[in-house]
Amino acid sequence: MSAPGLAAGAAERFWIKPDYRARAPHSFDAGGAERYWTPERIARSHLHQHPVYALCRRLLRARGAQSFLDVGSGPGTKVAELIAPLCGDVVLVDQPSSQPLVARLLPGARFVPANLEAPELSLGRGFDLVVCADVLEHLADPTRCVRFIREHLAPGGRAVISTPERDRLRGRDCRESPHPEHVREWNAVEFRAFLEHSGLAVLRQRLLPPQRVGRCEGIAAQLFGGIARRARWSACQALVCRRAEAR
Repeated sequence: MSAPGLAAGAAERFWIKPDYRARAPHSFDAGGAERYWTPERIARSHLHQHPVYALCRRLLRARGAQSFLDVGSGPGTKVAELIAPLCGDVVLVDQPSSQPLVARLLPGARFVPANLEAPELSLGRGFDLVVCADVLEHLADPTRCVRFIREHLAPGGRAVISTPERDRLRGRDCRESPHPEHVREWNAVEFRAFLEHSGLAVLRQRLLPPQRVGRCEGIAAQLFGGIARRARWSACQALVCRRAEAR
């Protein structure tokens, strides 16, 4: 894919069009699980990005992956449902406020507290499958998080990285995200260019529903292609990547 209008200074804009305005990022939260993770927010976390984790589950099965890393995991609701039953080696990385919730939902998993704005830590190992679901749009400098993902891919490993597809969700004329917690949003061409210039090779790029949908509704979308073009069905872009070969 080409990225029209992104040549000059594109890297400094994270490969987003020149007239796009980024929002100020929210600060790193070093604690306060009870304040942030209300019962309502926990319930919503189980719905949001559910199709991305379902894709990860299919990859785990197809590739026989033995280890799984979730970067920006939140409380781990979807990992507990979809990933942990298939994979005993699970590590979750996120802000410290998620730790008590992960401990309750996934007592057999390892949780590593980290500031994803500056994830300088090294886990000292690679993983067969790494997921980062709708995290990068929240970060002031997402290249650091992508570098962390790349460095923790095992040989032959895969990363699944998702983010909103701006054009489908907001329209092509969008110049700033209306979401107060999103620093920036990419369209499909921009996001692919960003990941490829950050050291990842994109193997597959898909459009998914941004949250869990009912089985009957999902079957209807497959049968009637027009439905799938609606933002409800295609506002999340998920890219399956591997480490790019050294140049």
